[in-house]
Amino acid sequence: MKRVRTLSLWLAVGLLSFPETALSAPDLRLFASLAYSFPTYPGLLQAAVDKSSTEAGSSRMALSGKIGAYVPAIWSQTLWGLSSSTTVDSYSNDEISARISQYTLCTSILRSFAGRHLYGELNMGLALAHAANSSDRSTWSNPGASVGASLGYRYALFGSGKLVIAGLGHSLNYIEGESYRATTIHLGMLF
Repeated sequence: MKRVRTLSLWLAVGLLSFPETALSAPDLRLFASLAYSFPTYPGLLQAAVDKSSTEAGSSRMALSGKIGAYVPAIWSQTLWGLSSSTTVDSYSNDEISARISQYTLCTSILRSFAGRHLYGELNMGLALAHAANSSDRSTWSNPGASVGASLGYRYALFGSGKLVIAGLGHSLNYIEGESYRATTIHLGMLF
């Protein structure tokens, strides 16, 4: 129940931060991206991932995805909204396969700079982690806090108002007193 109240509070803060005039449907912008991710974990968990990843016959793949909904903010060239992201780090070797996932729900500010081609994004919100392995062991964390930032380049797609966005991001998820980090190289589109 505490998780639901915390999540509801963050959603309410995000929605109340929109200017009243910005809630009309034509001003709504949607964002979606995919990224290659480089996650790092606290102490013993990182040591276990490193050990499993270096054994013979092992493989590792870490990907991220993000979706968001934005409306114009009161500042020019700025969008304000809610975003949700998932980072999945899967690895396997001859004995076991495992997956560590990080989920976030954040309020976001997306701002254009330098002739609208460079952009920056700041995110702050809730984070959750999940770990599972091939022997049917699975565990969820308690909710934590997430802070993230991205810098990149945006390009208008054929003058249609749709923007292709490429960039580099970094997030810090503070979950159960431990730091989970991820650096991403992403490609997305703002509709």
